[in-house]
Amino acid sequence: MGQPPRVWAETVVDVEFLVTVIVVHSDGPAGPVIEFCAPVGHRGANGGDLESWQPQQMSSAAFDAAKSIAARVVKALGGRGVFGVELMVNGDEVYFADVTAWPGDSAWVTLRSQRLSAFELQARTILGLAVDTLMVSPGAARVIGPGQAPADAAPGPDALTAALDVPESDVRLFGRARAGAPRKVGVALATAPDVATARDRARDVATRLSMRDSRG
Repeated sequence: MGQPPRVWAETVVDVEFLVTVIVVHSDGPAGPVIEFCAPVGHRGANGGDLESWQPQQMSSAAFDAAKSIAARVVKALGGRGVFGVELMVNGDEVYFADVTAWPGDSAWVTLRSQRLSAFELQARTILGLAVDTLMVSPGAARVIGPGQAPADAAPGPDALTAALDVPESDVRLFGRARAGAPRKVGVALATAPDVATARDRARDVATRLSMRDSRG
């Protein structure tokens, strides 16, 4: 007799919010080390993340459970680098949703909120350099999609000037894809004393980047 067949058991769970735990798997003096960034909250649209913020408020019990699940997933995958483990949270209960072996869209916020962004952490782990997951400020990021900027050009000087007038703001603009293809124009970034203000600022930056330039 062979092994009994495996059976998938599914159930419906209530979910309050999604969270991504960014896991840094590096080599320390005594062997492999797993470190965690502060939890990142996010909401999506059209199959991708529209907005992310750090930190996502959650109970200590939920964050401990999230780190436990994320660590087990990363250990099972192996390798060194930055992993984005997406989880579903309901109170103190946490359920695994997805994992990527690279910083995903939700990691954009770390460009402003952490001393070392998830992208810098990825490079450091590969190069065998010291890593630091310290969050220095609450922050938010908002992706600027193809419908949020002039279709025939990148945001111009007027739009950039207005966007960067928002306190504690920054932007990243991406290169153009082929004509007519859906694309992300860039990402609006902001920090603030609290997450709610940072999200408002990032939203304001994204709105201002959609302005048409008076000089063009």
